[in-house]
Amino acid sequence: MSTIELKKELHQIIDNSDANFVKNFYKIAKEYVQKSENSKMIEESEKDIKDGNIHSLSDVKEMVKNWK
Repeated sequence: MSTIELKKELHQIIDNSDANFVKNFYKIAKEYVQKSENSKMIEESEKDIKDGNIHSLSDVKEMVKNWK
C-alpha cells in the first residue's frame, strides 16, 4: 500500500470512528512524533559532543549573563 493510500485509509478510519478512538489515536500519534523529535535531538547532541561542540558550565553562565 502506498503512503497516499495509507493516508486515505487512515482518514476514512478516523472519519468513521467514535470520539474515544480519535482521542486515543491522536495521543498515540503525538507521542510518536515527540519521541521522533527527541531521538533526532539526541542524535544531534551526540554528534556535537563527538565533534567537540560543547560548552563548559562557566561558558554557559557567561552566555546567560549576556541574555539579560
